[in-house]
Amino acid sequence: MVTKAIDFGVQGMVKVERGNEPGEEESDPSWVDIPEELYSRFLGERVRLPKLNKKPGLSKTSARKPGRSRRSLSGFLREDRIMENAVGRGVEALIRDGKDPFENPEDMIYKGFEGLQLSDIIVKSTKPTKKPDVKAVVVFVLDASGSVASYLDAFKRFVNDMEALVRYNYKGFDFRFIAFDTAAHLLKNRDEFFKFQLGGGTNYSIGIERAKKLFEDEYPRAAWDRYTFVLGDMEDFGHQGMPSIKSLLEESEYFGGVAGLHGEYMPDLFQGIVSEAGSNDAVGHTVIDKDGGYVIRNLREVLRNEEESN
Repeated sequence: MVTKAIDFGVQGMVKVERGNEPGEEESDPSWVDIPEELYSRFLGERVRLPKLNKKPGLSKTSARKPGRSRRSLSGFLREDRIMENAVGRGVEALIRDGKDPFENPEDMIYKGFEGLQLSDIIVKSTKPTKKPDVKAVVVFVLDASGSVASYLDAFKRFVNDMEALVRYNYKGFDFRFIAFDTAAHLLKNRDEFFKFQLGGGTNYSIGIERAKKLFEDEYPRAAWDRYTFVLGDMEDFGHQGMPSIKSLLEESEYFGGVAGLHGEYMPDLFQGIVSEAGSNDAVGHTVIDKDGGYVIRNLREVLRNEEESN
């Protein structure tokens, strides 16, 4: 299965998720499979990456401009037409099963996307524009202390979408994962990242410094656009993470803070990130809604998109 969260105007209507952990997708009828390339294109047409330092070398491969509509996986998605086709497929499937297709709209959508054919994917024709030869590395730094457990699902959806957006915009990319409490742990993959549980204290500087070392050791700046996103409640307990963030910014193209706050309290570290973003376009931030969870608006906010509506 592919890993993505998607909405077509109704938050949470259509989503997909990697893995089959008990009680996850099976308990939520709105989880469905969507091809990774299709989702990356959907997201890439709604969210843009921030402007970064220019790198040498451009290729003639895509990132594309819209033209006429046609049926294909290549082009700007016509999500309204795709949704219509999905609904039609869902109605047909439920009728074949002897069910009322309008009794459970989520089931209808589920069945519809499950049965989509290539002929149902409507796009606008495209014209090639240049995409940089430089690759992207994104390092996700997660506060793995117990205090952020309630936000893990939201953080996971953010990581899903950020990965999809990078795939859409770059020919080459790498994703790395660091979890920390009072020590930093470089993990093998995303599955290990979100299953990793720590206890005890929290030191954001430790995780941020590990990301910086990773850049220095493995990702030369001339060849890579280097992004870092810190995920957590931003409660640093006096460890003064902002100097580490400023040091990291000297070695990377972009830094984002994705916060799951507790109540109205804004920790000093997050206040520092917000303040830095006021004078530095290479810093972004967003706050996950404790009730509504992650939405695409959060991705737009942390990447400083001008349009932040859902």
